[in-house]
Amino acid sequence: MRSGARIGRRELAEHERKMREMENRGQRKLMADELKQKKEEYWPRRKWPPTAKVAMGYIFLSCTVVQIYSMAAMWHFADLSALYSLIGETVGETIAYCAYAAKSAKENTKGGIVHDMAMKEQEGNGEAQDGPENEAKG
Repeated sequence: MRSGARIGRRELAEHERKMREMENRGQRKLMADELKQKKEEYWPRRKWPPTAKVAMGYIFLSCTVVQIYSMAAMWHFADLSALYSLIGETVGETIAYCAYAAKSAKENTKGGIVHDMAMKEQEGNGEAQDGPENEAKG
């Protein structure tokens, strides 16, 4: 074989076929990406609530169920012994809410992760403004 051998018609045709196939795949991908982008524009993905909010909801729900059961038991049996669990669940809900409110306040004030991320995002948009109206309100 010579070092300067010519490329045959079959090789050229095969190369052209592969190039067309690659271009077609690329076009299909671009069209699929465009459709996905439009779909996100009109129907944005639903953001799931943070884990802390889900946990808070679970605590409130379970405490409320115990409270309702305790009240029903006291009424049905005409016995106040279920009052202990009723009071305990009310206190539990209050403590859980206070802990969640404290965590939330820490995150949303200056130096907190939510506040800092919001400020970074705003700086990225070039809309950062200085002043007391920009501080987190809690």
